[in-house]
Amino acid sequence: MNYLGARLRLSTSLQRNILEATVGGILNRFIMRSRRNTLFFEDIIGEYVRTCERYGRGEDLRKLSQRWGELTFQQLTPWSIKKLPTPLIINSFGKETWSNLGIVDDIHLDEEGDIVSVTTKNESITRTIGKNDFMPGLFKGSLSALYNSRLRIINVSQTIESCVYQFELEHEPIIIKGKEKSLYNRLNYLEPIKGFTLNDALKSNILQLKGGNAVYFRGKRLIIAENTIFHLVGTKGFLFDKVPHISHDFFETIIKEDSTDEQKLTLLKNLLQIIGWGIIKIVIKNKNEIFIEIKNPPYGLQLEKDNWHVLTRVILGYLWLLNEDFEIADVEGGYQNLKITYLSE
Repeated sequence: MNYLGARLRLSTSLQRNILEATVGGILNRFIMRSRRNTLFFEDIIGEYVRTCERYGRGEDLRKLSQRWGELTFQQLTPWSIKKLPTPLIINSFGKETWSNLGIVDDIHLDEEGDIVSVTTKNESITRTIGKNDFMPGLFKGSLSALYNSRLRIINVSQTIESCVYQFELEHEPIIIKGKEKSLYNRLNYLEPIKGFTLNDALKSNILQLKGGNAVYFRGKRLIIAENTIFHLVGTKGFLFDKVPHISHDFFETIIKEDSTDEQKLTLLKNLLQIIGWGIIKIVIKNKNEIFIEIKNPPYGLQLEKDNWHVLTRVILGYLWLLNEDFEIADVEGGYQNLKITYLSE
């Protein structure tokens, strides 16, 4: 298939099974090598980034997003594409990939000597919170992998509508170490089972697809991303005590207050499964104990131990809609299986 012929939309990718939605997972085969994607609420991510900036951890988060960009482009870009000039990769394949997922509306790279300029329109995170360190890090890492060279940021201009990033090539090769793609594939493999998927959620209007590429739940936008970033953030744990509060404040605005606890938990189970976080089982052992089991949770490309610290804390914030005394009591991670116990006093 010639992907350069016409811009594919997310809706088209789902119809053609380029973006394969299964029970508990989303497999993306669009242009780059196949990878496990997840949907996540852009407002929660944006507010976490804003909080890190506010507490002086913006540069730390930038380093993580840079590593994410390095890993994804190093490990997932086919060799046949890597051999092409970087401006062609970004202006054709990169534009197709990122716009297809709704990460940007448009992206363009200009190269003049050792100066590389990237212009984006309506990019994720920046469109919700404005200026931030996360997105420059992501582009820096992505380009470092493609150029196989360290880059220096020399200028950043960010507005909600458009951004310009300028980098200088340092012509110093970089070493990027991550999981072997075969291991990544094996860890993220999902047995096909019957059940409700992202496609079904869109058809039944639980989620809405607007403009062909933007996914919404009750007016709040979700973004599609390769999930390694959540493992990288989880390894460092910047301001983790803030995550449940961010999550709670977000869900409080969109979950009906008069819903029963059972209805809220059913919605949580269905949402997590639809947006690709695995096959979810929730057991209410009593009003003070909730047990959640996730089979086939998404694994990352990083060498560090996989973790789901971000997800467990986002779920905690949601559970505060039932009882604000809930805490994470135990997290047990086995092969393709995650068990979380939440307790309240």
